[in-house]
Amino acid sequence: MKRDPNKKYLLAVSGGVDSMVMLYTFIANMPTENFAVVTVNHNLRAEGAFDCNFVKQYCTENGVTCFVKSIDVKGYALASGQSIETAARQLRYKAINDVADTYGYDVVCLAHHADDNAETVLLHITRGGGLRGATGMKRLQGRYFRPLLKMSKEEIVNFAHANQIPYVEDKTNADVAYKRNLVRHEVLPALRQINPYAVRALNSFAALAEQEDDYLDSLADVSFVTIENGVASLPVSRFNEFHPVLKARIIRKTMRALGYYKDIEQSHVAMVINLCKTTDGEQSVDLPFSLAARRSYDLLTIYEKRETTRTGDCKIPFVEGEFDFLGQRIVVSDKPPKNDFFLMADKDKFPSDCVIRTRKEGDVFAKFGSGEKKLKDYLIDIKYPQHLRDRLPVVASGKNVYAVFGVQIGEKVKVSPDTENKIYLYVSSSDDVR
Repeated sequence: MKRDPNKKYLLAVSGGVDSMVMLYTFIANMPTENFAVVTVNHNLRAEGAFDCNFVKQYCTENGVTCFVKSIDVKGYALASGQSIETAARQLRYKAINDVADTYGYDVVCLAHHADDNAETVLLHITRGGGLRGATGMKRLQGRYFRPLLKMSKEEIVNFAHANQIPYVEDKTNADVAYKRNLVRHEVLPALRQINPYAVRALNSFAALAEQEDDYLDSLADVSFVTIENGVASLPVSRFNEFHPVLKARIIRKTMRALGYYKDIEQSHVAMVINLCKTTDGEQSVDLPFSLAARRSYDLLTIYEKRETTRTGDCKIPFVEGEFDFLGQRIVVSDKPPKNDFFLMADKDKFPSDCVIRTRKEGDVFAKFGSGEKKLKDYLIDIKYPQHLRDRLPVVASGKNVYAVFGVQIGEKVKVSPDTENKIYLYVSSSDDVR
């Protein structure tokens, strides 16, 4: 990627040799008004503030705008239950992106190099990651640009010395208690004894893995997966038709569609695949990020547990309009929707005291074309997923249920030749207001 003079770049600079070389090349090749620097104090060591001041002073001397951010890594790690490494990465990226978003920088530049990429590949492999993890880092990935990714650490250090570029040393980089440092200082040197060009070989492997990963991803069809209100659903019988390799990719694609991109390991994917091999009743497995996967009959759902568990009764008037109901957008209208599944009923047959609420113990329902039975038994009969039943909006008067949104209309409110006023009930899949 060539540096575009029409774009604004934000450089993440720690003061270490890698990021200082990146900054030096920008100063040498681009007008300073086209880029700026952000430096982050993780507050993990006493020298953190000094390093930030070092970067800011260098920027001042060279006419470069510099933003200094401070983050509480230890506090966040303690509160979130994550490792210091993971907490630092998450907060650092958030701080950098906040600056980019606030001040309108198009591209965020990171000083990762070939050795970093080799370390990442090894870490992903040892965590049990699949082919995607073996692809390592991308030179251009979304808004992130890694201009030094093809350079080795040795080449960067030699360039810094040849051009007298100042930099600081982070003492924690030598602490092998951190996994990446252990790979950097012990694993990679051991691999170089086997092959002096181990870093180059690992980067070549990552490039080949990326090509194969892209091809296999193109074969993983997710057109049969539906996502509504943060819940992904797919028929188990259709899912089980795929080869295990493609099953794993379908699960990962589905997780990405739900907004989860990192820290989903092969073991988690295998749990979901194994869940779909079972045939007994309803079963579920817990996943990272408070997610769960549940197989109920022929339906697999992946959902966030705190959003799909019952939080108490919800009750709103049964009148025309659009309403938020436990995270769903439900609509009562005299006109049918263009793209959503809907129920049609006779408006005048609903009792005047009807409300829209969650189901209750003892509710009864006479479905369209059939006799009355307990709503609980009806939902069991149609194999509606148990973990979603307490979020269903129903139209009811007392214990009598006249409609179940997204499922079925009741016999007592069905449309007949004498119907004068029709009413349409549906759960909207669009943010467009009709």
